[in-house]
Amino acid sequence: DIGVLVDKVRRTPDLDDHRNLLHPDQRVYLYRGTMDNSYQNGSVASVEGLYAQLMKDSNSQILFRNDIPEGHHVPGRAAGRVDVREECLKHTLMRGEIQPPGVVNYSHVYSINQRRFIHEEDRNAGFGYKTWIYAPLACQNFAADDLSKANKKAAPEGCQVFIWFNSCGGGSGTYDTIEFEAYAETNNLVVIIPTVVPNNCWKRKSARGCGGSVMRACWDVYGHLGADYALRSGPHMRLFKRILTHILEKST
Repeated sequence: DIGVLVDKVRRTPDLDDHRNLLHPDQRVYLYRGTMDNSYQNGSVASVEGLYAQLMKDSNSQILFRNDIPEGHHVPGRAAGRVDVREECLKHTLMRGEIQPPGVVNYSHVYSINQRRFIHEEDRNAGFGYKTWIYAPLACQNFAADDLSKANKKAAPEGCQVFIWFNSCGGGSGTYDTIEFEAYAETNNLVVIIPTVVPNNCWKRKSARGCGGSVMRACWDVYGHLGADYALRSGPHMRLFKRILTHILEKST
């Protein structure tokens, strides 16, 4: 019942203020491939319905792409097909204006040791070692811990932050392109990629302290780490808040 969920959002104090979604600049992009067997037909449409009741003008604020014959992944660029990454950025961050993708430059990849932000109560949450940062030259005051490697000039006001949560099974110790970097180069975007990995309870064949998809290196979207998984107090959310705060403080 979407109405029940809307009421819960409005009554839950440990969420960001839902009234922020009323602002016309707040945008939502949703995608589900027509061949997705993980999330059944109608599931993402329900999410659209939830947001529609929380936004002022859902027709302009929400874009739901559900007509691409793909499975459970974000498809890249292909001839004759909508580029989901471009469409997402164009709708949410670029407000309808986006430059064509540029050339990915791997010297613009930085990382921070995200495990130093882990508190004792986070030990079984499956966090990886690194948060990756892709920062084009114009935005490189968003650098890594070693700021000497970056251009220290102030970034232009147009630089924006885009956060990508790695897909299940991701989060290895090496950097893998996510295909947003080419757009970052030409649109002054800083891409931040925190990581989770298969954690110790998976290796021990035990679900104590974790469970299900979290053991397979997925972000917790089902409550395996606790009932507060979707709140600011949830293990994954609270850790990433510490990381993001650190990165933004380094950029000023």
